[in-house]
Amino acid sequence: MKIEKISENKKQFLDLLLSADEQEDMIDKYLPSGDLFALYDDDLKSVIE
Repeated sequence: MKIEKISENKKQFLDLLLSADEQEDMIDKYLPSGDLFALYDDDLKSVIE
């Protein structure tokens, strides 16, 4: 299991982020300034902002 901080291309995780916040315009407000982490266990399992 690995947790990785995502600093670039955060929008590549938009599908997972939309499962928690259904409004893309709201995600666009906090995504640039927030910290994004991805959890991998062989493959991508989750992201948290």
